[in-house]
Amino acid sequence: MLGRRTTHEGSVARWAAVAFGSSLVIPIAALIGLFGAFYKPSPLVALILIIVAAYFAQIILLDRIERFSRLGRRRIWVFSAIFHALLLTGGGVAAALSSWGLLILLVPELVGGILIVVGTRLHAKTERAA
Repeated sequence: MLGRRTTHEGSVARWAAVAFGSSLVIPIAALIGLFGAFYKPSPLVALILIIVAAYFAQIILLDRIERFSRLGRRRIWVFSAIFHALLLTGGGVAAALSSWGLLILLVPELVGGILIVVGTRLHAKTERAA
């Protein structure tokens, strides 16, 4: 990483990728999805596997965000914001219906969501400056 220049936006994106990578939702959902797919495939199992795939795609895209054009970076931030807004909303509903202790599992998503908001604002500032 010597000689590699990073922007504030890139640093925030990488920290968001680290937060999402430390999530417990990914391995739990992947195990449920894989066991469910082998036991009895259903649309719910397919949805869980799609969520896991989107999670991995988001982590990879955020980690490499500086390689994309401004329009590509904007799309990554928007995708991340929408995906995590839906994920946190679903987690909040699940916690309200079952146990509020479930929110402890969603701490990395909350931290990542805050970093997405910060990264989106940084991207908007650099877009206005350019």
